[in-house]
Amino acid sequence: MAVFLVNHVQAGMKVGIDIFSDSGIKLLAKGTTITEQHIQMLRSHKIREIDIDGEAPGGDYDSDKSRQMDPAQRALEEKAKLRQLMKHIPLFSSLAPEHIALLADRMEKREQDAQTILFRENDPGDSFFIVLSGTVKIYRTSPEGEEKILAVFNAGDSFGELSLIDGKPRSATAQTLDNAELVVMSREHFLDMLKSHFDLNLVIMAEIVQRMRDTNDQVSDLMFFDVRTRVIKSMVKLANRFGERSDHTIVVQMPLDRHELSQMAGVTIKELNEVLYDLEDRQLVKMYASYFELNLIKLRSLLR
Repeated sequence: MAVFLVNHVQAGMKVGIDIFSDSGIKLLAKGTTITEQHIQMLRSHKIREIDIDGEAPGGDYDSDKSRQMDPAQRALEEKAKLRQLMKHIPLFSSLAPEHIALLADRMEKREQDAQTILFRENDPGDSFFIVLSGTVKIYRTSPEGEEKILAVFNAGDSFGELSLIDGKPRSATAQTLDNAELVVMSREHFLDMLKSHFDLNLVIMAEIVQRMRDTNDQVSDLMFFDVRTRVIKSMVKLANRFGERSDHTIVVQMPLDRHELSQMAGVTIKELNEVLYDLEDRQLVKMYASYFELNLIKLRSLLR
C-alpha cells in the first residue's frame, strides 16, 4: 500500500482504506476502483491524499516525470497549476485568464504544517496571503498572555492586506490550524495588483469593511450578551462558515479545539463546557472529537 496525493492519483487505482469526508461521511470504500469522477469528488471535498492498494498502473508517472524534469520546466508547470487554482479563488473570479496568468507569475505557493506561525502581532507587514487549502486562525494576545481569536479563514479566503495598505505593523498573529497550502504575494506586487485592477480594490475594500463589522459585532457581544448567547453565536458562526447540511442537522468540521472556541466566544473553558453540556442535554448539539452537529434553526431561535 502507498500514499498518493490526490493530484497524482490516476483512474484505475484501487482505494487502500475507506475514505471519509471531514464531516465523517464515507466517500469511497476500500477496494473501489477510482474513476475520473471519483477524483473530482475527492478534490471537491478537499481530500489531499489517500492510501492506494498497490502502485499506479505503469508506476507513479507524475513522480517519474518530476524527477526527469529540469528545474525551469518544473517551475513552469507549478505556475500553470497555480493559474488553474487561482481561477477558483473568489478574489480573482472577475479577472480574465491573461490577468490571472500575470498575477500567478508574481505569487509563490507554500505548503505549511499545522500550528505554523505565519506572522506575529507587531511584525512588519510584507506579504499578502490566500488560502488554497487548510485553515488559518487570526488572533491577538493580551498583556497577560490571553488569546482572543478574531477570525478563522479557509480555502478561498485572503488575509494580511491591512499592513500592506497602511504600512503599519501586523495588528494580529496568523497561525495554521492544520496542514495548509497558501499563495503568498509580496507587498510590492500586492500594491501593483491594486493599481492595475480596480475591481480588485472593490473586493478588498468590501472584505475590510466586513471584518470591521465582525469586530464591532464581537465588541457588542462582549458588552451586551451573556455567556450562553456568546457561545451559541460563535457556534452558529462556525456552522455558517464550515458547516455541511445533512438531513435536519448541520455537520461542522471543528477547526478549533475547545480552548480556542472559548477564546473566540470570550468565555472561560468552564463556562464553555457548562453551556455545551446544557445544549447536549437538550439534544440541540452533539459534540464529537473533531466535529459537532447542531440544529441551526433551534439554536437561532434561542438568540431571538
